[in-house]
Amino acid sequence: MTEKETRVKIKNNGEAAIFFGIGDETFRHLKSICKAELYARGSEIYVRGSSEDVDVAVELIYSILDFIDSEKQLTINDINYMHNLLQRGDKPQHRDILSGSILNTVRGKAIKAKTLGQKRYVEAIIRDDIVFAIGRREQVRPIWQWLWRYML
Repeated sequence: MTEKETRVKIKNNGEAAIFFGIGDETFRHLKSICKAELYARGSEIYVRGSSEDVDVAVELIYSILDFIDSEKQLTINDINYMHNLLQRGDKPQHRDILSGSILNTVRGKAIKAKTLGQKRYVEAIIRDDIVFAIGRREQVRPIWQWLWRYML
């Protein structure tokens, strides 16, 4: 197993602020899920570890930077989603997912698919006459019964 070190440069301070998050929250989460060692100096991120771990971490960092470039925001859920895509062997191309808006609201805000599954679902709705969505059902709480107790 050969040791490898790679350096990734962030373009500007705005992207760096989004990448690291408030109090370095997102960067600490990224360090916890990557097998390679990550550390930052200025606007550069250094990745050190075994060759394959470094390659996976660098690919994840580049996909996160691509996401930041298009969305101007980053959450831990986004990092987890991209990491899971990489583990399954899919390349997380965020520009492919966000290739267009589904619908615009009355106020003009675009509604977009956030995940690859949502994009496939919308494409199926557009393409086919009937689409069945099969998945787990969320627990529904009877809110009206709860409110009714306090209204009397």
